[in-house]
Amino acid sequence: MKRKAQWKTRMGQRIKADLSKQTPNNSYSPPLYYEDVSFKCRDCGAECVWTAEQQRLWYEEWGGPVQSTAIRCRSCRQRLQREKIEQKKHMQEMALKLGIKRAG
Repeated sequence: MKRKAQWKTRMGQRIKADLSKQTPNNSYSPPLYYEDVSFKCRDCGAECVWTAEQQRLWYEEWGGPVQSTAIRCRSCRQRLQREKIEQKKHMQEMALKLGIKRAG
């Protein structure tokens, strides 16, 4: 029991995965538990931690594919989302100016 407590303190939180809530995707190795994972942001290079709870939310609540992993920090993800929204808005405005109708 003492060894397990030391591991939690050293490695961070560990949460047992609920396989029934993970999105089925023909994976042979879905995560059986989630634990804090360190990563470097692809865009800004910041050292970050993808927490066990964030992983649980991603895989079980939001239906993220089990092969995916965190690659960007929160601020870079938010910046990228804003850029995509702005780009979509700009493209819609340009289509209206040019009189292009969207199919569908």
